[in-house]
Amino acid sequence: MKKIGRLYVVSPEPVGEIVEKIVMAARCGADIIQIRSKKMPKKDLSLLVSYIKTKIPMDKPLIVNDYPDVAISSGADGIHGGRDDFDLKEIKVFKEKYNLLVGISAYDSLKRGYVAEEYGADYVAFSSPFPSPSKEKIQTPKEIIEDAARTIKIPVFVIGGINDKNIAQMLELGVHGVAVLSYVFLKDTCQRVKKLKGIIERYAS
Repeated sequence: MKKIGRLYVVSPEPVGEIVEKIVMAARCGADIIQIRSKKMPKKDLSLLVSYIKTKIPMDKPLIVNDYPDVAISSGADGIHGGRDDFDLKEIKVFKEKYNLLVGISAYDSLKRGYVAEEYGADYVAFSSPFPSPSKEKIQTPKEIIEDAARTIKIPVFVIGGINDKNIAQMLELGVHGVAVLSYVFLKDTCQRVKKLKGIIERYAS
């Protein structure tokens, strides 16, 4: 099982147009890459994930959002799921039968985080501490994130509007890591990844 690092990069839409930036993010220091697409047909998405897997460093987990069948068919390292993607009871099957890392979106719910941990999830992600294009409807109080970081034993990530100006606020709450989406793909992907990684490493030391 591959190591769960601290800087988690999630691809925005349209994923097919930013493959080079995704690969660059992995090569420049992102620890985990998630391919997220609501628009691409599953067959095409599976082929794209398989291709990206050949281009990024072997030690970087490649995660598929939402679709366990795509994760399995593409040879990805893991699956990330929300409320409507699969039952938490399926986590054990994904891990034992397919050797997948399994991440779960906890949103703003400590209870969902605890249940995901109980069922064997490898990490949980809480959203959203800041407004963002993908998470504008969910606002998670810092107190919940801090409680999650303190009481959940598996790695806790936070996602939503995180950038170089506010990442420290999240790391100070004790989370394992942060997930970023739009910030690293707007421009200067490599430099932005390296900047975030440098900040994270100061808190991890």
